[in-house]
Amino acid sequence: MAKRRESKTRVEYWAKYRESITNDFEVEQKMRESRKKQAENTPIKKTETPPLTKAEALLSEYERKNENKESAVKKGPIGILYGLAIIVLLLIIAGIIFMILIYGNK
Repeated sequence: MAKRRESKTRVEYWAKYRESITNDFEVEQKMRESRKKQAENTPIKKTETPPLTKAEALLSEYERKNENKESAVKKGPIGILYGLAIIVLLLIIAGIIFMILIYGNK
C-alpha cells in the first residue's frame, strides 16, 4: 500500500510535466527579453560614408545602364570561336572526302 501512495497517477505525472515545460519556457522567455533589452541599450556606432561626388554618381548610373551591352560584347568572342571550330571541322571533312576520291579509285 505504501508504494501505491508514493507512486504518481498519470494525471499527476502529466500535470507536473506540463508545469515543468511552462516553467522552462518562461525562463527562456525572460532570458530572451533581457538580451533584447541589453541589445537595445547598447549604443549603435554610425559609420558615415563620404558623400558621392557628381562624377561618381554619373559613373555608377552609366554602368547600370550599360550592363546589358557589356554582356553582349562578352558573348561575341564565344560565337567567333564556335564559327572557327565549325569551319575547321568542315575543312577536315572536305579533306577526308577529297583523299577518298583521289586515292580511293586507284
